[in-house]
Amino acid sequence: MIGSTETNLMIGDNVTKPVENYEQLIQRFTKRTMQLVARQDELKGWYEEYVKNENDLKRLEGSMQAIEYVAYGKMPGDGNHDKFKDHKPDYGKIPERY
Repeated sequence: MIGSTETNLMIGDNVTKPVENYEQLIQRFTKRTMQLVARQDELKGWYEEYVKNENDLKRLEGSMQAIEYVAYGKMPGDGNHDKFKDHKPDYGKIPERY
């Protein structure tokens, strides 16, 4: 339809489509909100479990680094200890502080 108002509209023009009235839109948006809230509650449990698992992995990595240091004298390769050299543990000697 050349010359009609439909073809002369530009992107971003404020055009109301007479498809749904306000009550229908409110109903549709309310329904979708309820769906998203239910999904969010479901995902929240998974997210909390993910965060707990991530923290457990970090703790175990630190524990592993501590044991490797005590057992083998190996410094962690985390970037914070690069200037330190590995050492050879002396199993026969207890440090004096103990």
